[in-house]
Amino acid sequence: MNATISLENLLASLLTLSRSNQKWIADHLYENISVDDSSVMTTDDVLSGLQQGFREMKEVEDGKLKPLTMEEVFNEL
Repeated sequence: MNATISLENLLASLLTLSRSNQKWIADHLYENISVDDSSVMTTDDVLSGLQQGFREMKEVEDGKLKPLTMEEVFNEL
């Protein structure tokens, strides 16, 4: 049997549980959420990427580097 419940009704049902049961559910939900740390950029990563981009823009302005086409830019992403 499949049943459908709105998120509002689900929350209302969960709030009727005891504090210990709410904590148990929250702990188990949190355990199931995984973040792939290798895909998360740090502030240093972002700043380093921006710095590299600015260096490349300066080299293009100085004629030392060939500008990229939009297709090449998208391929880098």
